[in-house]
Amino acid sequence: MAKRRPSGDGMVRKREDGRWEGRIVVGHKENGDSIFRYVYADTQKELTTKLRQNIDAYQGVDLTEESRMTLSEWLDRWLEQKQLSEGLFFATLGWLIAVLIGYPLGITLFT
Repeated sequence: MAKRRPSGDGMVRKREDGRWEGRIVVGHKENGDSIFRYVYADTQKELTTKLRQNIDAYQGVDLTEESRMTLSEWLDRWLEQKQLSEGLFFATLGWLIAVLIGYPLGITLFT
């Protein structure tokens, strides 16, 4: 049977396989549903320690639905943003090189 822990320590229950499972709320989706993190341990004392560490780690952090992305989704998004920023960088660099070479060359040729 699951029970609510005091002072926001999350939910704790003993599973059928004998291990302990804990759950804490680490954020909320746009529709208001909670985002949970699950912690597992062999003993209730070990689980309580792990829960406390997770609660401290997530203190003040309110995760969004975006934070539930898989690693591959995150890498795809990162690569897209990186390509966009590099594209802007190289466009700016090309313009700068054209100005630095073209301006002196134009002055030299037409004076």
